[in-house]
Amino acid sequence: MPLSVASNVLLLNAFLQSEITQQELARRIGKHKQEITRLFNLHHATKIDAVQLAAKALGKELSLVMV
Repeated sequence: MPLSVASNVLLLNAFLQSEITQQELARRIGKHKQEITRLFNLHHATKIDAVQLAAKALGKELSLVMV
């Protein structure tokens, strides 16, 4: 699985656990709701920085490890 897809899946799981709305997440990171919808679209290429910003807004930390 590509890293970009894996990070989006992890973000979506964190979002679902948070029980906040897409509108609230958008407000927290200063984006429009439409951008949050694209963020969760696995067929849309999302920049890793956007995933990291959203994760932080959910109280999570995105880390990358090379082994």
